[in-house]
Amino acid sequence: MKLVFIHGAGGVKDSWQYQVDHFPESEAVNLPGHTEGEPCPSIEDYMKWLRGYILQQAYEDVVLVGHSMGGAIVQLYALEHPQELKAIILIGTGARLRVHPMFLSALEEATSGQSTFWEERFTYEFRFVEPEFAQALMAKQMSIDPMIRKFPSTTCVVVTALTSWIEYTRFACPPLSCVVAMTR
Repeated sequence: MKLVFIHGAGGVKDSWQYQVDHFPESEAVNLPGHTEGEPCPSIEDYMKWLRGYILQQAYEDVVLVGHSMGGAIVQLYALEHPQELKAIILIGTGARLRVHPMFLSALEEATSGQSTFWEERFTYEFRFVEPEFAQALMAKQMSIDPMIRKFPSTTCVVVTALTSWIEYTRFACPPLSCVVAMTR
């Protein structure tokens, strides 16, 4: 089995470090435009990029794990190419990717360089992580253009192939949805 972790918009593969360490045969990937290269213009294009990567690596028994926009990519992959997947794991995602207006406002402010929202948010999110790792991860995520973090919420709000809960019945591989609560 090959676990492949896909981050969300504005994320980086390093955010999966603990999971990759725990599952030795797993891998996390950086999506195009997330530290390197040009971003893809759509969820479908990200899915095509991911599929090309997986086929190039000749992975078998693939389990895709997607968070947020990564989950949208995973769902579309499962709908279009179910025979290539063993299973999918969806974390903090859904058929419709709605983004709270607070985040959209913060992204607008970040594009003008007048916001500390993201630094404060990342500091809060990484409070249970070793400080050195948290700082490195925050620096990578902050280096990503704010417009890329905003991308899925403004141009790809809906994964068009998956428009309702009923569509889950089209998955030929078993989906596993995760709810995670962090405690100290």
